[in-house]
Amino acid sequence: MSFESVVNEAKINFPNLQIKYKNESLFMKILGKLMFFNKNFMTEYVTTIGSTVYFPSKSFVAIRPVSSLMILMHELVHVCDSKQFTTPIFSLLYLFPQILALLALPLFFINWQIALLFLLFLLPIPAYFRAYFEKRGYLISLYVSNKLSKKLSFNINLDNEKEETIKSFKNSDYYFMWPFKSVDSQFNEATVKINNNQRPFEDPVFDILDRLIDS
Repeated sequence: MSFESVVNEAKINFPNLQIKYKNESLFMKILGKLMFFNKNFMTEYVTTIGSTVYFPSKSFVAIRPVSSLMILMHELVHVCDSKQFTTPIFSLLYLFPQILALLALPLFFINWQIALLFLLFLLPIPAYFRAYFEKRGYLISLYVSNKLSKKLSFNINLDNEKEETIKSFKNSDYYFMWPFKSVDSQFNEATVKINNNQRPFEDPVFDILDRLIDS
């Protein structure tokens, strides 16, 4: 069950899937400069745009093959959602409301006072849609971790993973996207289901991921 073989299997359902690397991408290097609030964006985080999944580097995958598999399956949820909503709409929703700050640029030529108001969207305002998409991805990460630990016979502490995940919703990793207690209860309930070998929510993507895990 190598990373490459799982990628090839995934292409059955996601024929446009591509794996690229941030350290080889000028676009990602520029984006990394803009992501000043996440110091590990280029070295620890995987980013998906449309059907392209950007891992930090080839060595990242080579050194961490199992965790890379888990991350890949998380990212496949984003690929699936991007396909469902279309890439432009998914991207707009994911970046909302901060993306509204871009409207300040043309507005400066019309009314600088209104333009300044739009710059307020650069603040870490809770991002409902980003939290929604990442919640789907991270619940699946917990589900996949549980299944892979049994298949590959390694130990995991699902509760620790859950707590670390909850932190990422509230800290600067995703620009404080959902700093509310509701995320705690949602992940607590889902973890109970996963520990009972149940799916945390119903979605056809689980059938794809189960096939990949069993391949």
